[in-house]
Amino acid sequence: MARVKEITAGVYQVGGDGFSRSEDCCVYLVDGGGESALIDAEKIVSRGINPPAILA
Repeated sequence: MARVKEITAGVYQVGGDGFSRSEDCCVYLVDGGGESALIDAEKIVSRGINPPAILA
């Protein structure tokens, strides 16, 4: 299994199929330099947020 996949500068996929269990949703690490954040895509969807509607 892969451990980390860089999506773009400072954004990494760290969970999901091929990274952890196959039934896991995608999990991303956003490296903000001094601070970082983990984003669990399953939690976003379960709260009624439409991921394609999120603007960077």
